[in-house]
This record gives sequence, C-alpha cells and structure tokens, in this order.
Amino acid sequence: GTMLLDTIALSSRAIIRNKGFMYAVDYAIPALLLGAFTGYDGQNMLSQTATAWIVSSVILILMFLTALAIKSYRLMHAGNIKPVFAMNLLLMTLALSVTAILGNTDETLHRKLLMERCLEQSKYENVLEIGRHEEESDADMEHMRVKAMLSLPSDVPGSHVGDRLFQYPIGNGKALSAYLRNMASADSLRHDEILCAAALVERDLQGFDSIADVSRYQGTIPIYYMQAMVLLDSEEAKAAFPEQYRTESERYESFMNALEKVADKPLQYRKNATFIEFHETYYWYYNFSL
Repeated sequence: GTMLLDTIALSSRAIIRNKGFMYAVDYAIPALLLGAFTGYDGQNMLSQTATAWIVSSVILILMFLTALAIKSYRLMHAGNIKPVFAMNLLLMTLALSVTAILGNTDETLHRKLLMERCLEQSKYENVLEIGRHEEESDADMEHMRVKAMLSLPSDVPGSHVGDRLFQYPIGNGKALSAYLRNMASADSLRHDEILCAAALVERDLQGFDSIADVSRYQGTIPIYYMQAMVLLDSEEAKAAFPEQYRTESERYESFMNALEKVADKPLQYRKNATFIEFHETYYWYYNFSL
C-alpha cells in the first residue's frame, strides 16, 4: 500500500511538474485516493457525502494555491531549511486532513470488519477480544460473538455462551433472542445451550429453568446460568454446586447492597453507580436491560 502511494506521488510530481521544494504537494492526490477508497461504510466503497467531497476539494485547491504562493518567495531558494520544513509540514497536514475527511473513522465498523475476518479464519478467541471493553456494539457484532462462543471447544458443546454472553453490551435483546432461537432450531447439538441463552437475554427465568439441566455439567456450571439460578433460588443448583452457588449468592448480595445505597436515585444514576463493579454480571443485566 505504501509503495503504491509513493508511486502515485512520483507520478503526480511528474504530471504537475513540481520541481521546487514543496515535496508535500506530491502527496495531495495519494491523500485524496487513500481517503476515497477507505471510505467504505460496510456496504458501499465511495460512501462519502457531497459535503465531504466539497470540503476536500476546497482543501486541495487551497493546498495548491499555498504551494504556488510559497514558490514565489525567494526565501525558499535561499538555503534556509526551516521555512522549507515548516511549509511542507503545513501542506502535509492539509493533505492528511483530506484523508481524514473522506476516510471512514467509524471504530465500530472497523471492529466489525476485523471480527468478520477472524471468524472466517476460525480465530474465535480473537473475535471475542475485539471490542471487549467497548460500550459500542451492534447486532452484527453480537451475532458474531455468539457464533464464536458456540464454536469454542467445550465438554458441553456451546456452553461458553453461558460463561461469556453478558460480558458484552447487548443493544437489542429482542433481536438477539430471536437470532438465538433461529440458531437453536437448526442446531441439535447445542440446542439447549442456545435456548438457555435466549431465555436469559429475554429475562425469562422460568423459561430458562424449564430448559437448564445442571446434570450436564461437571465441577462448575456456566457462570451466567448459576447467576440465574441464584435469582431463582434453585435448590438443585445449590445442592449440585454448593461452593459456586455460595460465591454467586455473595456477589448477588453485594449487588443488592450497592443498589440499596442508591435506591432513591433515578434509574440512570443507579445504572452508572453499579456499572463498574457489576456490569458483567447477569444481575446487572436482569435489572437494567431494556
């Protein structure tokens, strides 16, 4: 990519006959092309608005006019390197601003495209690390994370969804649960795990309880299933996994204590007050999801 841009810059230098000291002018056209072809919005390659093109064109014109004005000064030919450096820096800044205006700076889109690539290459852990600590997400990213979780090897196929689903923001619970139920209908191997996840996304504890089977697990049960069972006050889970149940009961008690301290505050205040410590728990999702 860099070699191509350098080649275009050299060709541009020859075309516009730039023989002075304004080397940065050579990169005006490469900057324009780089911005134009990195403006992909997930559907169209050249997706920039008319305003972006107009502003970019004005900057390029300003860039060439500035270069012509500077060229007329004898100071540029006096062997003083400082003005040469300063003016080239100015022109390069203008060129890069064109790239920034035309290029796509949507970080969510960039993360989504990277997730798609990792998913195609079966790099499931990489998929789950992308955007791990970001609050922004969308339906496509949520679907790819679910696919990655279900594809990770496990003694109980698909059970990673019960350990990791609520580590990430869920923007539209109804859409995600519908997606999960569609997946379950075509996946007999992981059918129950997917339906358990769908019920939790829907905050349907009774529906979850009717599907969940603690006898499938050895040692521990997926953490979000256990948290749901704490909310259900499940005697079966308490008897099968006493240590894990006690740990999650204590976490739930801590969450309720934190909520009690801000009980008289508005909803958004309560969400913010408990977010840092509890946002990756099912307790927080169950109380605050839309």
